[in-house]
Amino acid sequence: MPFRKEWQKIVMGDDGKINRRLWEIATIAHLRNKLRSGDVWVERSTGYRQFDSYLLSEPKAKPIVSALGLPPTAGEWLEQRGRELDWRLKKFARSLKRDALEGVRYRDGRLQISPVRTIATPDAEALADGLVCISLPFRTSVRPSWLISLQRAPRTTSVTSRPAADQSPPK
Repeated sequence: MPFRKEWQKIVMGDDGKINRRLWEIATIAHLRNKLRSGDVWVERSTGYRQFDSYLLSEPKAKPIVSALGLPPTAGEWLEQRGRELDWRLKKFARSLKRDALEGVRYRDGRLQISPVRTIATPDAEALADGLVCISLPFRTSVRPSWLISLQRAPRTTSVTSRPAADQSPPK
């Protein structure tokens, strides 16, 4: 049967006969999965084309590849990237041996990496201080008082208190 074992258990009855309706459903479900994965395609279809039809032809791809500064073949690109990766790994190994990596140690045959601490840069702090509460599209008469006080607050203050229970924002 062309589908998975789970479907085979459902399609085959206890007496060993195939249930035709379930077999059709299993076949259609299997075909759907193969169409989605690209293993099966429909000629002249826009939704389920052969995978190769999505790729550019070689004459159309050459000017794009050269404009991007890429090697002309995938093999050359992979070879170039392999050399670069090898160089970076050797550089990492040398730094690791010299104990020159911040927060990274190789002790007793184990690589130990200390947790990275989040640090807010001065630019991020300035941006956070400059943010103003988003002006919601309420008329002034129906705006909650906590929102009005936030909008009038100076830009350098940070708001840490919560509104009172009776003045919660609308849902």
